[in-house]
Amino acid sequence: MNVLTHLSIILSISSCLVLANESFSGMGSFACYGDMSITFDKSSSAGEGEGFVDCQPSWGSPSAPPQGIIADGADGSHWVTVDDKGYGDCDGSIWYKTDDLGLGYCDRKMTVDDGHQTRLFCGYATCDGYLNIECSMLSGCHGA
Repeated sequence: MNVLTHLSIILSISSCLVLANESFSGMGSFACYGDMSITFDKSSSAGEGEGFVDCQPSWGSPSAPPQGIIADGADGSHWVTVDDKGYGDCDGSIWYKTDDLGLGYCDRKMTVDDGHQTRLFCGYATCDGYLNIECSMLSGCHGA
């Protein structure tokens, strides 16, 4: 009977770890705090327009403020990822800024590539459109 109890505990823990990997695809709004690339129509005014945000938050150091994503799905779902435990993208209406709003999460070098309508940088961006969010946090990223 002791073996059955052990097996039950191991299966319970394993199922919790598997359930922590979550994803969302659908319409919504999204804020990216950290490393990202943006592709948009250059004819748009500076810092905004229709385009694509690829948000890749990264881990800096134990003392660095976290990077991450906060997103709300049109279905009422709420998503939060922290550091390198999640990533996401949005195709829609974008507004961005190439700094960390004074919060300190851009503690790395910033690289800007102005050559191909793509900007690689650490900053802040919002997007309303079609979202894809992936999360691998142990406690999950999806809230009510």
